[in-house]
Amino acid sequence: MSHQLKVAGIVPVSVGEIDPRREWGEEVVQDRQARVYRRLVGDDGCLKGAILAGDISGFVDLEEQIAREG
Repeated sequence: MSHQLKVAGIVPVSVGEIDPRREWGEEVVQDRQARVYRRLVGDDGCLKGAILAGDISGFVDLEEQIAREG
């Protein structure tokens, strides 16, 4: 399942499990000046979820990878 909307000119999207309890590993890239945020969540070497805001390029590829591995 994925979600997408537009808020204040920024497009945030999420897909998969975002691990709100922060029990899994994560990779976060944030550039406030460019208004870009990416959080990739994984467990046991598999991508489980992602949150992207600003630059959402690659979202479809991430969505497909999560569907395969999640």
